[in-house]
Amino acid sequence: MKEVYFEVGYKYHLTWNKKHIAEYIGNGVGVIVGTPTENPTSSLDIGSKVAMTINKSWVLLEEPIEGVNNSIRTFGTGANRNSDEGKLDFEGFLSPTVLKAYAEYMHKNRKLEDGTLRDSDNWQKGMPKSAYMKSMFRHFFDTWSNYRGLETPETQKQNLCGMLFNTMGMLHEILKEENEQ
Repeated sequence: MKEVYFEVGYKYHLTWNKKHIAEYIGNGVGVIVGTPTENPTSSLDIGSKVAMTINKSWVLLEEPIEGVNNSIRTFGTGANRNSDEGKLDFEGFLSPTVLKAYAEYMHKNRKLEDGTLRDSDNWQKGMPKSAYMKSMFRHFFDTWSNYRGLETPETQKQNLCGMLFNTMGMLHEILKEENEQ
């Protein structure tokens, strides 16, 4: 089960098994159009959001309602915030499982051949973009080879993390150059 919040100023359509069964117009009023086999548990919070626990088989579509001020969000507690429209959604853009795998990869590769452990942010001190490009291409080649069923020195997860490291490193250098101008 997952919890979905309906926001004032938006119109929502709930479907279950490809059949439209409920509609909520973000003004504090919920309208049930049909009775699903699996009933959702819902509670109405007039003037704010409706919290509804729904089964994953339901699909939620939202669209803004014309003429309603969508620039202010008001929560059930009375607290309000400006709209988050147009703001970066780091929580949605990033995957915790990918970041964890990447951090594990980076931590594993902190140890140098002489046994010393470099700082986790050592790479941010700067490296030539050409070094990132050559390493990125090697990791890409291994990723591609592994994808084609060929054996590679590292696992596919490690190959992808290597590409991610080199992509971030090269982008870091480009952004540093842009910020210096």
